[in-house]
Amino acid sequence: MQPVTFSKSGFGVTAHTRRTPPNNEFTPVTTLLAARGVEYTIDFETGDYIDAQLPDGSFLLAGPQYADYQEPGWSGPQNGWFAEWLELGGEPAPLYDSQPGQLDHQHGTNPEPLLACLNEHLDQRGVPSEQEVRARTLRAESLLHRAGFVPTSQNGVACHRLPAAMLDPDERRTAVTRAADYLRAEGFGVDCPTDLTDRAAAGTALPSRPLDRLGEDIAKAGHTEDVVAALSVLTAPGDGVLDQAVDALHQTVTWWEGLNATASDPHYAARLREVADLTDRYVREIRALRGDLADRHAAHPQAAARSAASGHDLRVAAALASSPASERTLTGHPAEALLAAQPPATGRPSGRVR
Repeated sequence: MQPVTFSKSGFGVTAHTRRTPPNNEFTPVTTLLAARGVEYTIDFETGDYIDAQLPDGSFLLAGPQYADYQEPGWSGPQNGWFAEWLELGGEPAPLYDSQPGQLDHQHGTNPEPLLACLNEHLDQRGVPSEQEVRARTLRAESLLHRAGFVPTSQNGVACHRLPAAMLDPDERRTAVTRAADYLRAEGFGVDCPTDLTDRAAAGTALPSRPLDRLGEDIAKAGHTEDVVAALSVLTAPGDGVLDQAVDALHQTVTWWEGLNATASDPHYAARLREVADLTDRYVREIRALRGDLADRHAAHPQAAARSAASGHDLRVAAALASSPASERTLTGHPAEALLAAQPPATGRPSGRVR
C-alpha cells in the first residue's frame, strides 16, 4: 500500500491515504495499480511505460503501444497494449501484447483484457487484493480520525486535515506526530516533511479508551480537543463504535431475511433495514458535527471558571488549616510545659534586643 502522505500549504496540514492517478493514456493501468496498493512510476524518457515494483522485488512493466511512422521520433495512433514481468537482473518476460500480429492482437486497444491479465499476475505475485487494500486504507483513515484529523476532500479526492483553528506550530507538530506514530505502529508507511513532526519516532500504538469512561471524560473536558478525542472512538470510520453498530444491524437484517420462519419475518426485516439506514444517516451527521467541533479548537468557557474556583478552594483550605506546630505530638520533655505556658507576643519589639 502507498504510504500516507502529509503535506502543508500555508497554515493547513493535509494527510492523503489514496493516490489518485492523473487522467491520461495510462489511466486504466494506473487506476488498477492504485486500487491494488502498488507503487509505480511512469518513465517518459525511455519509452513511455509504467514501471511498478512488486512486493517480491520483481517489476511489472506496462503501457500503450503505437503504430510507428517512418520518421524517427514519431509515433502513430495507439494500436495495442503491452505488459512484461522483469526479475532483478533478468530479462523481461512478455505477459501481454495486443499489437497487430502479436499473441493478443484480437483485443487491440481494449484495456479490459490487459487489466484481467495484470490482475491475475498480481495475484500470483502475492499482491494484496482490492478488498484488502480498501480495508487497510479505511484503517489508516480511522487512525487519522482518532488522532484528531478532520475528513475532507481536495479536487474530489478524500483526505484528512488538521482542525481549522489549530494554528499554533507546536500543537500542529504534536498532532501530526501523534498521527504518524499511530500509523507507523500498525505498519503503515509515512511520508512527512521533517518540520511537521517532533521526532522520527518508532511509533506509539493507539491507546485504548474504555467506553464506560467516555461520558465522564467528556463531562470533565476543558477543551474541544478532549471531547473530539472521546467522540472519535464512536465516530471513527469503519471500526468506530457507531459504524460497527450499523454494520451489526445490517447483518441482522440479512440473517432475519433468511430466517423466513413466519409470515411476519420479511416485515420485521424490512423495518429493521429502515432503522439501520436511518441510524447510518445519523452516524454520518454525528461524524460531521464532531468535525465542526474539532475545527473550533478552543477551551470551554466554564473550564477557566472551574479552574479558578478550584484554585480558590485550595487557597481557602490552606488558610483554614491548622499549623503543623499546633498539632505536634507531646513527648513528655520538661520544656514542652514551659513552651506551652508562655503567652503569645503582643507586638513587634521597638528596637534591637541587647
